[in-house]
Amino acid sequence: MSIAPVTNAVCEADGAITETCSICGHENITVIDKLGHDLKTVTVDATCEADGSETTTCSRCDYSDVKKLDKLGHDLKTVTVAATCEANGSITVSCSSCDYVESVTTLDKLGHDLKTVTVAATCEADGSETTTCSRCDYKEVTVLNKLSHDWDEGRVTIEPDYGITGQKTYSCLRCGDTRTEAIPALVGPVVVEDFNYRFTSSTSGNGSNVRGTLNFTFEFHFTDGSTQTRNATIANIAEGRHPEQTYYYRFDNDDARVKVNVTTVRSGGNLTFNVNAAMESILHFPPVAHVHNLRTVTVDATCETDGSITVTCSLCDFKEVTILPAVPCGVCDVCAGGPVIVPEIPAVVKILQDRSASILRTGLTSSELVLNGRTLSLALGGHNIVLSNNANNRNFSGTVRIVDDWYLTINISSNGSSVRTFTVEQR
Repeated sequence: MSIAPVTNAVCEADGAITETCSICGHENITVIDKLGHDLKTVTVDATCEADGSETTTCSRCDYSDVKKLDKLGHDLKTVTVAATCEANGSITVSCSSCDYVESVTTLDKLGHDLKTVTVAATCEADGSETTTCSRCDYKEVTVLNKLSHDWDEGRVTIEPDYGITGQKTYSCLRCGDTRTEAIPALVGPVVVEDFNYRFTSSTSGNGSNVRGTLNFTFEFHFTDGSTQTRNATIANIAEGRHPEQTYYYRFDNDDARVKVNVTTVRSGGNLTFNVNAAMESILHFPPVAHVHNLRTVTVDATCETDGSITVTCSLCDFKEVTILPAVPCGVCDVCAGGPVIVPEIPAVVKILQDRSASILRTGLTSSELVLNGRTLSLALGGHNIVLSNNANNRNFSGTVRIVDDWYLTINISSNGSSVRTFTVEQR
């Protein structure tokens, strides 16, 4: 038996081992099964714009199988970036699978939507102008400096006087605030501002003939703090009330008048003295002029007597009187020489006058009024009074003529239950 060469099995064909007998030539063939392909696949992915492939090859032979993978096409998506006040926005159309950009549209920036709130500056506080955007957080604040007060020329509210400080008040023309400024007290000549006294007493005589003597020391205190004294004596003072004694003392700028009243009570041979002394200072230098603080009192003239307008100053003794002559009325007994003629009041007026108090208190009855739309008719004292209401509410008000020169002023609810005004008068 001899062995022939081996035919190798391949991927798609069987192989064989052939044995041949060297004597008889008989062949014995052993089949070797085909191997089948040892396949491997390489894939090239399809892209948006290019086909892909799956290539399968055999590692043992030249077998190859290529499968086409169709291109995917672009998966387009739109991305919008909104425009802001200060930056442009965009609309971008691009592929989600690759870097392909189909289009970019620019959205112009919006610019600020500005609103300004102003807080006005006042005399004492800064103001501001605050500008903000309704779309974003932009904010700009401008300080408005405070204005400070714009004072007027001021007016004297307290007149200065000797030893008394005055006051001037200024008002701000912008805000109405006020401030005050002291006006120095008037500095005038040194005058007497206070007075006191002391005395000693003595008596002489007996019984009802007893007489007394008083020796006074008067102390005058001046506005500069100085003091001067003067002496006086009242002699031959009997029981009872002694005549008032007056003493005049002249100083540099004023006179002092001192009045002394003495009353005595006798007990046996003794006298008890009851003394009262008072001083009045009389200026004799020219007074300093001042602005009058005037007050006017008017007394009307009548048929018989004159009237007057009296103007006085509360700060000094200024007084001015204007006489208003009596004015005859031509009707009364004094002027016309006859009885006063009083015009007769119409009957309907009397009725309304008599009823006014009760109407104000309790209102009107339903039989006394008729409401027709915006017109209210009042039936009072046989007289119809028509009121119109243009405001279309529940109240009627106005003034209507009743008769001649007599008028009714009324304010009434439409049902008559509430009467706020009911006045009858002659015009």
